Amino acid sequence: PVSETINLSGISAHQDANFTEIKSVLQSALKTGFDLEIATKTTEHPTFEKGHCADVKINNKTVGVIGEISSKIIENYKIRVPVVAFEISLSESILKSL
Repeated sequence: PVSETINLSGISAHQDANFTEIKSVLQSALKTGFDLEIATKTTEHPTFEKGHCADVKINNKTVGVIGEISSKIIENYKIRVPVVAFEISLSESILKSL
């Protein structure tokens, strides 16, 4: 059988992009669209800048990651502005809680 997941992701790239901005975008989208609250807990992930990355939690369950894309990745792709992103899984258990 095929297993499918529903993910939600977002990215922002501009001179003032930062962790606080992308977290606010995610909080607003989940509150408005699903009436869900999130919590974040600092973590490390190779895609994101150290100290600017967090696990995303819904109902005390880790569902994704959020943060500022690492400077190494930014340099490798010759991107001229900061980039922030998130990806979360809207698993069946999360959607059932709505």
